[in-house]
Amino acid sequence: MAENITVWSAGAACVQCTQTKRQFVKAGVDFTERDLEDAPDDLRQRMKDEGFTSAPVVVTDAHGAWAGFNPGKIKEVVASLTDSASASPTTATPSITQLSAASPAHVPRM
Repeated sequence: MAENITVWSAGAACVQCTQTKRQFVKAGVDFTERDLEDAPDDLRQRMKDEGFTSAPVVVTDAHGAWAGFNPGKIKEVVASLTDSASASPTTATPSITQLSAASPAHVPRM
């Protein structure tokens, strides 16, 4: 089973968001894109509280969460998916309300 990945984007004008999505697409990795502007206020506040202050915010099953364009983390996710094509199922996609359990990094402006 594939890892669930959600990219919270700040829209087409966000260069880091575009680069992040482009890298996942180039690697053939499926992800769900969500617009930060559509996120409830409490979710956006939680992201800020967790230290996510730049876009995009990427949330994954097995690799935690991070903000901004992070080629190293993207390569790590892609490599693990390539290495474990027949691995056991992963846990459910973390909801945005579960970000408090995710490891903070640098992050998106909202």
